[in-house]
Amino acid sequence: MPWQGVVALVCALAYVPPPASAAQPPRNFILFQPDEMRAESLGCYGHPVSKTPNFDAFAQSGTRFAQAHVSYTVCSQSRAAFATGWPTHVRGHRTLWSLLHDWEPNLFKYFKSANYSVHWWGKNDMLAEDAWNASVDTARLIPGINAGPNAFEFGEPGYYSFLSRAAPGLNATLDHANVAAAIRFLKQRALDEAMAEQPLPPFFIFLPLLYPHPPYSAPEPFYSSIDPASLPALRPQNCDNKPDYHALIKSYRNLTALDDTFFRRLHAVYLGSISYRRPPHHTAITLCTH
Repeated sequence: MPWQGVVALVCALAYVPPPASAAQPPRNFILFQPDEMRAESLGCYGHPVSKTPNFDAFAQSGTRFAQAHVSYTVCSQSRAAFATGWPTHVRGHRTLWSLLHDWEPNLFKYFKSANYSVHWWGKNDMLAEDAWNASVDTARLIPGINAGPNAFEFGEPGYYSFLSRAAPGLNATLDHANVAAAIRFLKQRALDEAMAEQPLPPFFIFLPLLYPHPPYSAPEPFYSSIDPASLPALRPQNCDNKPDYHALIKSYRNLTALDDTFFRRLHAVYLGSISYRRPPHHTAITLCTH
């Protein structure tokens, strides 16, 4: 999904942790990574309808960047860029399958080499198999259901639009399952710290989650939380002055048969899936998206 900006409320790109001192112990980090979330879709970036009170409060208490931009607009390529600090063209990570290898730098390696315990819950579109051992201590993807069935029958306009029906339950999503696992870790960590005779190593938690990535869906009441009629005017649907593939995509996915009413509905569900995200208040939180 092409877009013009990146949300980066606290930016940790290519961050190298400084050595700790007795007076100031090392800071713990939690890095949230929404997938395909446009900056303009948050209230703190000026959206007039989107319901994002937690993101807005987080932005008010942290640092909100107004001119942070992705190096590439698609998935793995963008992740490789922000995890290394390299623009996409530097090492040619230009496809969904061109992942970071053991011989290449990445943000997680820096933390692990600085004696952080690095824990990962969620999807992987970033590290190749040979990079895991040097980059993380634990990694797990806990399954869940982030979308309901297709909102259209095969052959209907809209079948290839990625719009789905509501996901089956608030606590049944992949995102909820993986965030819940991280929270359990934090609770156990608090108990371990209370019992430990020596300070425990600092931790870095990475939560590469799925929403608002298509298929577009969310559990109720978020799925229906935005009235499509209340949205501001959408971008024009024409492909004037755009590369030819824009028109080709619209054609082979049969999007040309869909009107403004449909796209308002789709966009409302997209905003609802963003509202579903609820960053917890733990330690230092970083939020980046592509």
